[in-house]
Amino acid sequence: MADPATWLGLARRANKAAIGRMACRQALREGRVRLLVVAQDASEGAARYWQGEAERAGAVRVIRWGTRVALGSAMGRGPVAVIGVCDEGLAFHFLGSVSARDASGRSPAVQE
Repeated sequence: MADPATWLGLARRANKAAIGRMACRQALREGRVRLLVVAQDASEGAARYWQGEAERAGAVRVIRWGTRVALGSAMGRGPVAVIGVCDEGLAFHFLGSVSARDASGRSPAVQE
């Protein structure tokens, strides 16, 4: 299975990713986000904020994965604290890849 960052990069190239705070807020308001990925090194306050925003938007799942640098690298940018995946299939495959790597011990654990 592909690396989780690969699925985020595919979402960006397919124009199915909201990158950063402003883009994620807008995409949540428009009901496009299927999964929010918050960097593990983002503050606890930021993680709580995004969890609340996801709850207000409806059934949007939030996970903590990777670092801000790793998320930014997957998006072809500098450090990024939050990414919204706006495609159900890409979100599914990203989560499957994270779970597979977590079970094998090859990548950092996911926190929900």
